[in-house]
Amino acid sequence: VYTTTFWIVMALCLCIVVTTVLSNPVKNVLYKNNVAVTVGDHEVSSVELNYFFIDTVNDYINQFGEYASYLLDTTTPMNKQVIDKETGETLADSLLKAAESTLKRTYALYDLAMEKGFKLDEEDEKTIDTLVTNMEFYAMYYGYGDVKSYLQGIYGNGSEVESYKEYQRINLIADRYYAEYADT
Repeated sequence: VYTTTFWIVMALCLCIVVTTVLSNPVKNVLYKNNVAVTVGDHEVSSVELNYFFIDTVNDYINQFGEYASYLLDTTTPMNKQVIDKETGETLADSLLKAAESTLKRTYALYDLAMEKGFKLDEEDEKTIDTLVTNMEFYAMYYGYGDVKSYLQGIYGNGSEVESYKEYQRINLIADRYYAEYADT
């Protein structure tokens, strides 16, 4: 005969196990289905916005090279680094604005490319596939179990290979279209 206390403890243990097992899949669904920003007809999820944001942070670091360590305090979260005392704007706010600007420009070029029937060539498609192949190597090198885990380590919950490939595809179409347009 089991006591009431036994059943309460068992129920709590079951809740902990279920919560632990389901938390990441639930978070992933929420991140992928959450509209973070709307750009024209595009409802951009928080996952895709994160792709733009993290790439903006990386561009910022690469732009300043060895001097980035003087500009970026790696011991303090970016949302705690106030860069404009009058407005209270933080480094995170500034980089998010830059990411949103890049996102808007990218989608404007992408939409123009789609209107003109622009398509990537076979070599461009191979470039995207090579990106994923390289990520498999990096995932192994940095000790991640697979590419999805690697992507989530960099870009956060909800990141997956297919959404990342689509992000890269949209960027590549926008870049190629801009280059072609600039040449004419």
